[in-house]
Amino acid sequence: MFTHDGSSDKPDTRSRVLAATRKLMDERGVARVRVDAVAKEAGLSAGALYRHFSGREELILAVILDSVPRSMGFEGAPSAGPEVVREALAAVIEQVYEHERRMAAVAVTVLADETLSERFRDMLEHAPGGPEDFTRALATSLHSYADAGVVRADLAPEAAAALVQGRCFHHAVMDRLHGPRPELGTPGQVVSEVVALLRSGAGARRE
Repeated sequence: MFTHDGSSDKPDTRSRVLAATRKLMDERGVARVRVDAVAKEAGLSAGALYRHFSGREELILAVILDSVPRSMGFEGAPSAGPEVVREALAAVIEQVYEHERRMAAVAVTVLADETLSERFRDMLEHAPGGPEDFTRALATSLHSYADAGVVRADLAPEAAAALVQGRCFHHAVMDRLHGPRPELGTPGQVVSEVVALLRSGAGARRE
C-alpha cells in the first residue's frame, strides 16, 4: 500500500492523524477539512500535527495515497473443481470492483482541485511502486484462470485486466454521480457481467 514518503511521525500518531483526516473528509468533504479540526479529532495540538505534516494538502494527499493499494494479493486459480474455480474468479472481480469504487472517490477528490492534482502527481512519482502494479497483479491472476480453462484463452491478460478495471471504474463513477439507477445495474450485476465476458467461449478442461 502506498504510504506518505519522508514523514518522521510515529506509526500510532500517523494512524491517528490519518484516521481523523479520513473521518472529516467523509463527514465534511475535502474543501472543509482544516488542520485545527484534524488535530482536535486526533487528540493533538495543531503544533504537534505540523511537526509531522506540512499542512492541509499534505494531510489530504497522505490519506489518498494510504488508500491506494499497489496490488490486491491476487492468487492463482485454486486447484479444485470447476464450480469452486468459477466462484474464486467472481471473488477476484468483486475485489477489483471494490478497488475501483475507492479510486472513483479518489479521482473526484483530486481532479476537483488542480493544486491538489499537481501535488498528488508529484507525490505519486516518489511513492514506491505505482498504480500499474495493480493491473499487472490482476493480469497474472487472469492468466492462471485461463490456464485452468475458466477464462478465455484468447484474451491478452494485461488487456483483459485493463478492460475489467475500466468497466468497474466506469460503473463506480456513474453510480457516484447519479446514484443507484436500474439502467446502470448494481455492482453485483456488473461483476456477473464481467465474469460472463471473461468466461465466454472458455475451454472446458476443468469441466
